[in-house]
Amino acid sequence: MTQPSILLEIDQGVALLTLNRPDSLNSFNVEMHERMRDAITTVRKDESVRVLVITGAGRG
Repeated sequence: MTQPSILLEIDQGVALLTLNRPDSLNSFNVEMHERMRDAITTVRKDESVRVLVITGAGRG
């Protein structure tokens, strides 16, 4: 099973979006772009979210 390219956690008004392709230094591809768009849509619809933090897995 492959790991998802985008991870999204929402906790106490904080949405943490993690780019999850550390082997490629989190470079974007089509699938990652689609997952990020979906995650941002989820965040926008959740009225409890007050901030979105974007980070990357690994060193990139």
